[in-house]
Amino acid sequence: MDKAPSEDVSGPTVGVEEEFLLVDAVSGGAVLGAPDMLRLIEDEPAITQEFMRYQIETATPVCAGLGEVRAELGRLRGLLAGAADRVDCVLVAAGVLPFDAPPALAAVTDEPRYREIVKRFPALLSSAGTCGCHVHIGVPSRELGVQVLSRLRPWLPQLLAVSANSPFALGRDTGWDSWRHPMWSRWPTARPPEIWADTGQYDAAVRDLVDSRACQYTPRASMAAPLMRAVCTGTPDCRRGIRRWRCGSRTSACRRTMRRCSPD
Repeated sequence: MDKAPSEDVSGPTVGVEEEFLLVDAVSGGAVLGAPDMLRLIEDEPAITQEFMRYQIETATPVCAGLGEVRAELGRLRGLLAGAADRVDCVLVAAGVLPFDAPPALAAVTDEPRYREIVKRFPALLSSAGTCGCHVHIGVPSRELGVQVLSRLRPWLPQLLAVSANSPFALGRDTGWDSWRHPMWSRWPTARPPEIWADTGQYDAAVRDLVDSRACQYTPRASMAAPLMRAVCTGTPDCRRGIRRWRCGSRTSACRRTMRRCSPD
């Protein structure tokens, strides 16, 4: 979703990516149903495959407001739910599989990028297959986006706390509200953003990680457009997610920084 905001849209824009797990309605076990679902809805470009074949992802277009976001999320969830029903599975908006997962290597989606990740990080396959909700906020410039990243750092624990939804894994209570967080944090480039003076420093830091093909700063700025990406875990229903994003946009350092750093 690294697209620049449309010229006819005033104010910050927003887009949301949601990742879902596909599980059996009775056993709760993973279902490798994403390829079959994609064949059923192949005319919808906003729905794509993910790392594991028991995952699937949606992405809204760039939206002018949360009402538009909610409408798109509901439409895409409806398409996914219908396709999932036809392949005998259900969608789960959770960070990790709550019950047993299939052998990781057998579940990997057969795409060059994912095969390369498997080759580079074979020991981390057991930590793959986690799902998140990625909120992309359009900002006036990439320079401002880098400044916002630095000021978001103190708010990352709160964002994680309000989005935590994965206490169960392998059929047991992990003791964590978000088991996705320690699983995802095992990846070598999964880390909070640093404090960068400008886009030059930010771009240099990202280039240092490019060889890993797994840059996972949370949050991070787009390299291609003036966009901010904040990553949380998913939410069971659209209304709850919209309330969360509205609350965050009103109270976080992001909004204050945009006013403070604006050239106007």
